Amino acid sequence: MKRFTFYIVSFILCYATASGLSPVQAQFSYGKLVGTLDTGPRDLALAHATSSDISVLSETFANPASLSFRNKTSIYQQSYHSWTTNIYALGIGVKNFKVNKSSFGVGLQYLSSGFNEVNPLGGIDVLQPEINRIQLNLSYSYLLAPVFSIGVSGYAYTAWNDFVAREHVNGSVGVIYTPSNNLSYSLQFKNMGYGLGYNHFGNGNTRLTDKNIEQSLEYGASLYFPERGKRKKLGLYASTETKINVQEIYYRFAGEFVLTDNLLFRLGYLNGAEDYLLGESESGLTFGLGFNVSGLEFNYAVAPGNNFYNRVHQFGFSLKL
Repeated sequence: MKRFTFYIVSFILCYATASGLSPVQAQFSYGKLVGTLDTGPRDLALAHATSSDISVLSETFANPASLSFRNKTSIYQQSYHSWTTNIYALGIGVKNFKVNKSSFGVGLQYLSSGFNEVNPLGGIDVLQPEINRIQLNLSYSYLLAPVFSIGVSGYAYTAWNDFVAREHVNGSVGVIYTPSNNLSYSLQFKNMGYGLGYNHFGNGNTRLTDKNIEQSLEYGASLYFPERGKRKKLGLYASTETKINVQEIYYRFAGEFVLTDNLLFRLGYLNGAEDYLLGESESGLTFGLGFNVSGLEFNYAVAPGNNFYNRVHQFGFSLKL
């Protein structure tokens, strides 16, 4: 018990030191509607607080450095749907090809107006843009030491509609340090490059634009109980992300609870994430479920929103090979 208390205190102190205990509550544009969408439903259910997590294989794109701490290869499929814009995305990929101390991951995603002209809400005014996009995700990680790794990830995509086509490339660099089997810490330099934005007009037209996705630094910490390698009962996650140009900051906290051998419940909170399309600041709870059977993992997540119609739903599965 004393040992676990020590880890709890270390987790809190390290996270507080990294975040600087800043009182600023910022509006951070993380572009969940047409962003990179490179993480799955588990990461979404845990409020995107898992950049330091090395306990499972399903979320390696949250921080490419985590690839080095996985010993198995997995394939995954995930889908993503926003009620607000009626945008739908489908992704597939393979993670964790290993060659000595190097690890690789690759993914492919297609995004579009999910239900075309059909309004799934039956009378609710859905702001539905005209957009299509194909994206390629590549990640690489190198294990510098048994407790330390560095990774890079890159995203290249083309987006188009009836009027214009645009191409972009962006990427991130991350490191992970795991001093014990209970603790891990991370640092990422994110969003180097440009992304995709759009403006939707009242006449039904959609203008695709180049969007500065705003470089940022992210600090993260994870605490596992009991130790990794044994049956995990609880995982606690926290991260702080600071936009470099404007020096604003927001926080994310989450917990993953093992209810049974096969069922997991996830709960998170994110503070101040900005929806750049709606011009609103989003804060609130995220939640989801995970179900594991013989290496096959099913996940479902719901992102925060002011009401039911602003929420984002995501589900997917991964298979350990």
